[in-house]
Amino acid sequence: MPADPVTGDVLTVAIIGAGQVGGAAAKVLAESGRWRVIATRRHIEAIKDLERLGVKLSTDNVGAAREADVVILAVKPNKAVTVMKEIADEVSGKLVISFAAAITLDVLKLVAPKAEIVRAMPNIALMVKESFTAYSAPNDISHEARELAERVLSEFGEVVRVDESLMDAVTGLSGSGPAYAAIFIEALAYAGLKVGLSREVALRSAARTLLGTAKLVLDLNLHPAKVKEMVITPGGTTIEGIYHIEESGIRSSVMRAVDAATRRCKEITNSLEEAFNRSFKG
Repeated sequence: MPADPVTGDVLTVAIIGAGQVGGAAAKVLAESGRWRVIATRRHIEAIKDLERLGVKLSTDNVGAAREADVVILAVKPNKAVTVMKEIADEVSGKLVISFAAAITLDVLKLVAPKAEIVRAMPNIALMVKESFTAYSAPNDISHEARELAERVLSEFGEVVRVDESLMDAVTGLSGSGPAYAAIFIEALAYAGLKVGLSREVALRSAARTLLGTAKLVLDLNLHPAKVKEMVITPGGTTIEGIYHIEESGIRSSVMRAVDAATRRCKEITNSLEEAFNRSFKG
């Protein structure tokens, strides 16, 4: 189990705001058997099932932060600053990993200047330990804190460090990406129904096809275009299907979706930062 390098004690992770993503993170960490986990939520009845995994449940954010070695801030963006102020004294010298989209490191640092803060954007696939999680950290973060952050985040899937200026783009692509992918799986499944497949076969076929294709790209390091060309034959069924897909403008639709989501994230970031600055200066 991950332990403090000095004392050898098993580390405790407190997840503040165990909603859909935070609750899933608590479950994954607890199931790994490598961490002690505390999860907070206003109404803990909604996360009672975590108790059977050994997760300590609480409505007390301050107490959870005090007890923890690592804090994951998993509340909604409009609540992040308020909660960070609430726990600021308890996270002095500790690692805080913020999952709150659109809340910058500068804002978090102003609220809790003595904490070691990392900003991360996982996606909902962390539920099955297949998240793509990008994180950013200040240049002055300690090596130990950065390493610890990567150890925690790697429990959820692949981890990549990026410059904070790219976090809105990450949110627009991989943060929102499961929703885009789900639409394509759903469309494939409905297409399967149209050509006569049962609901179960159509859905599993669609989902497995995307999963297998992703593994070809990731495990064999194949470019998506290469995978496509491996399937196409002259005058065959696949090129006929691709002709209609390209005619629909799917590429530009996906690109516009990611661009729009990124721009929206930037708008929210700017709005929340302006509101914080007014409040902070006031």
